Amino acid sequence: MKVKVAVIDSGIELYHEAFKDIHVSGNRIIKKGCCLEKNEDIYDTSGHGTACASMIVSECPYVDIVSIGILDRDGKSNLAALEFALESLINSDVSIINMSLAFNILVDQKLYRILKKLSEQNVTIIASMSNEGNVSYPAVYDNVIGVRAGILEKERGFWFHEGEPIQCIMDCVTPVVAVPQNKYIMIPSCNSIAAARLTGIVGKLLWEKKTNKICYKTLCDWLQNKALRNEWREDEVYTRFRVPEKRNWFVENNDPVLNRMFQVIGQYFQKRFSDKQICDIELLTRKGPLKMEMVIPFLKYVEKTMNIKIDYLKVNRYHLITVGTLVKYIKSL
Repeated sequence: MKVKVAVIDSGIELYHEAFKDIHVSGNRIIKKGCCLEKNEDIYDTSGHGTACASMIVSECPYVDIVSIGILDRDGKSNLAALEFALESLINSDVSIINMSLAFNILVDQKLYRILKKLSEQNVTIIASMSNEGNVSYPAVYDNVIGVRAGILEKERGFWFHEGEPIQCIMDCVTPVVAVPQNKYIMIPSCNSIAAARLTGIVGKLLWEKKTNKICYKTLCDWLQNKALRNEWREDEVYTRFRVPEKRNWFVENNDPVLNRMFQVIGQYFQKRFSDKQICDIELLTRKGPLKMEMVIPFLKYVEKTMNIKIDYLKVNRYHLITVGTLVKYIKSL
């Protein structure tokens, strides 16, 4: 059984390798005259939808994706297009709707009424809070799981409280995501990707339970039980509860993988590094030579030189802080 997830976003790059084992269907909502209608083309206008969908399938490969494109190349859309997209999912076999988008102003309650119908059909609805921190619709609705990003005590962990306007804080350290032209990039942590990660986690829950629907209250109870915390202060959302420490990345200088990596970084950056304590050599830090835009070319070089395979969608900034963190990650493959 596959879990069907609708991703209402900018679209998806259908033939990206990240989706090679995933069935992707869908459409784009277009305006024709004064009416909205579906166009059966599946493409991504900005890369945002591809990034979010790649995070979903990274967390749960047991999904079928329904891509509904409503965002333009600037990440903009209108409420009518969102409502049209959501109405098309009423009485469908979709299990989860992911909306990594937000509106700050509504003119009426039509959006809420549509979401209420979907929720009554036990469709799980997950939406991100605006990155600007504004009141975010539909994330604040009482039939939607609202999500924002944080750096929490445990990788891929989350906080949850059903009574909060935004119920879920999802761990999301600077991730690698898929983007159009069959590429990957590292991007800053954001609420959109945090919502997509939670969508994947919920998708895996449904797959494990061999069900394609779950009621809102049951899901909230499960999230409340599995959460790292159920209470927090607003200022704590901006606190880094987890940072790499030397005791976590320490590797003896005589370790063969560490020594091979020492050779690799010297070759790649064309620089002589001190071998006094190899694991402490900084990479993706303010002092280190690695920059976010260099991450994928660097990892490709590591793969080729060390004859290993890296799942880019499982990589985040904390794996690349020092040579030690990178070696520890490679040893976990």
